Amino acid sequence: MKNIKTIRMNAGMSQQTFANLFGVHQTAVSQWEKGRTSPDINTAKDIANYFHVGLNYVMDLESPESPDEADQFLIALSVEAKTLTDDQKQDVIDFIRFKKSQNK
Repeated sequence: MKNIKTIRMNAGMSQQTFANLFGVHQTAVSQWEKGRTSPDINTAKDIANYFHVGLNYVMDLESPESPDEADQFLIALSVEAKTLTDDQKQDVIDFIRFKKSQNK
């Protein structure tokens, strides 16, 4: 499951943090990343939903290529946004719109 490692590393998470997030042991994450085992389907769905990627990507059924720069940005943004309040999330959206308006 090379894509799980890519997802985890792009999010800046240790194996332990990733494991805690999905209620598994760190050794399970290590085994997934080495391709020795796979997450159960429910955990794989949880990973896909949390990081806003496809289940096929999590399970290495899609291209093994790393996510492009935009995907890496979205993964990192989604991880960080989980801890923000609704007002803070709106501030981020407003800031992005402001930055886009500067390009015109």
